[in-house]
Order: sequence, then C-alpha cells, then structure tokens
Amino acid sequence: VVNVGDMLRITGLSFSDADDTTVTVTLSVTGSSTLAVVTDTGLTDQDADPGRLMFTGTLVQFGAWFTHLGDAGAAEQLVYTPGLGTANGNGNDTLLVTVDDGEDLGTASVVLRVNAVPAAVSTVLDIAPGDSGTLIAAALEFTDHDADDTLTYTLETLPENTVLLL
Repeated sequence: VVNVGDMLRITGLSFSDADDTTVTVTLSVTGSSTLAVVTDTGLTDQDADPGRLMFTGTLVQFGAWFTHLGDAGAAEQLVYTPGLGTANGNGNDTLLVTVDDGEDLGTASVVLRVNAVPAAVSTVLDIAPGDSGTLIAAALEFTDHDADDTLTYTLETLPENTVLLL
C-alpha cells in the first residue's frame, strides 16, 4: 500500500533458473506509474520507458541485487512511484515481473494498492469594503482528514472597521 505522491521501496524479489544461465528480467507497472533503480546495481536498464525496467544478467548478479533490496539502509533500491494520471488518483496498480532465460518464460504479478491523498483546501472569507463587525477566531472550525499534518491559518488582511478576537 502506498499513498499518491509517495514512493514505495520494493523488496522480496527472487527467482531461480535450473540452467543457471543468463536471464532477462523485466519489471513493469501500469498507467503513468514509474519504476526506478536508485543506485548502480551493475545491471543496465535496456529500456527508456519509465514504467518498465529491463535487465539482462547472470543469476549471481540478480541474486546480489535482490538480496539487498530488503536491507535497511541498503544502497540497492528499487522504487515504485504511483501515477494513475491525477494528483489525487487512487486504486490498484500491478507490478508485473517477467523472467526469460531464452528457453522458458516465467511471470508473476503483485497488486499494489494506491491510496488517494485528500486535496488541500483553501477557504476565503470575504468581507465587503465598508462592512464592519467582529471576527471571532475561535468560532472558525476546520478539520484535517490527515491527522499527521498541522493546520495553518493565515489572515492576509483585516478589513477596516473589523475587530479580530482570538
């Protein structure tokens, strides 16, 4: 599970090949989502598509990379960033992994759940010029649906003949 706007570090990849040959591994995601390798793995991406990574290498090369994907602080990272077309899009995405040794083709897929992030809300309180009155700050109520954030109130200007009570 990942929120729109966040990145998800992918871990737990593994495969085997009885022939112990060179293989091509393709990792892909749907929509406008992207995959990226954060550091040099010794393997070269053979594809310019940001939603797909394609590497050819030996089992030893892939094994070394995959082994460290789950290590805390490991330099070798595979990162998924959800796209889904809009800033607050949500839904399911699919990570498809294909392993091809030239003789056999293996595939696996994982559904990635993408949570929407509530859009920021901006509220404007208009007081017409010439109006007067009292604005009581304690009477203004707002709710932040993401409890981890801090709400910030900004009063840009106070109209003439208006009093602000805190």
